[in-house]
Amino acid sequence: MDPVNFPQLMDALSSVNAETESPLVEDLVPGHVLASSSWDRHIVTGLPTPRREHGTELMTVPVRHLHGGHALSLPFHAGRPVYVYAARADRAALHQVPVIPRCVIPKAPAAGDRVILQPYTANQLGVGASAFTFTGESWQQAVTAASGHTEIRSFPTRSIETIVRPTTYASSVGWHVYLPAGHAPHLYADGRPVPARTADRLAEQDVILMPGGGRIRVDSVTRHADGRTLRLTVLTPSAHTGLHLTWASRAGDSIEVEDSGRQGLLYATEPRAAELRSAADLLVGDTVIAAWGTPYSNVATVEEIWQQRPGTLDPQRTSMHVHSTTADGRPVRTQTGFDNRYFLLHRPAVDHAPAPVADLARSHA
Repeated sequence: MDPVNFPQLMDALSSVNAETESPLVEDLVPGHVLASSSWDRHIVTGLPTPRREHGTELMTVPVRHLHGGHALSLPFHAGRPVYVYAARADRAALHQVPVIPRCVIPKAPAAGDRVILQPYTANQLGVGASAFTFTGESWQQAVTAASGHTEIRSFPTRSIETIVRPTTYASSVGWHVYLPAGHAPHLYADGRPVPARTADRLAEQDVILMPGGGRIRVDSVTRHADGRTLRLTVLTPSAHTGLHLTWASRAGDSIEVEDSGRQGLLYATEPRAAELRSAADLLVGDTVIAAWGTPYSNVATVEEIWQQRPGTLDPQRTSMHVHSTTADGRPVRTQTGFDNRYFLLHRPAVDHAPAPVADLARSHA
């Protein structure tokens, strides 16, 4: 079968009887989509590479879930067949599969820090019921048994890394997000960080986001003794079938969601206009969602801000440069005017006036 574009691929995989085939692992190429029970709908993103482990010949296959996720490297026995869907994505479609940054556990977590699992598929909008919370001594997770009884499980401090590490030993059902205590929470939608709110923080006209381009408007939030009732309207349905509220598949569909508040569920949302700031409003040390609305949006801590005054080539525009660092240590540089494209997640307390933004005039010969 010839490679297809992303919409055609998703359409082909929407059938419960989607055709499969079984090439040898060595014959996998970027665009193949795994059809195994454990790694269903993970797309191959690069060529397999051989390696030897304990005398066994293996092939390492780079993959990522079609709904977005961490970049994984899966080991397969060399010379073995692998089940894949017959429909294969073209190379251009690979760029439409979002990459979620790896969940980085700090060496010294603070009490109240959380690790949230965002599932690939779910039967509810809110996420966070599987959260791990650091108590100051260990990580804890509340698990509800079939009987309805809630059990608290504890994990040693460093064991959390084996849980969230994106390998074959980690969960294959979603990606993890680290939420430091004292920071406004964030989640990911289509590979981009977005503000996250509990039901009691939602307001009318807020827009809840789902992977696959789904957008749902909050029409009302009603508080009552058992929590809150959210009345919602689908603005844009998700392109991913089998992901979240599958019965709300058309624009204009109405949804009613009950949230007791006991699980502390978070809803991925668009930022409100009044919440967005320009680079000129930032301070060194701020943690922000940077460059909101752009393909390179990310969560990072501001290291340096400077203003470039108009030059002879562009006398009408003043540029703001923000240098920052992501949680996994990647340096990020963004350049904007005075557009409001930054969402503040955290501003550390300071007992002195912040240093002024550097003002650098550059001329162009």
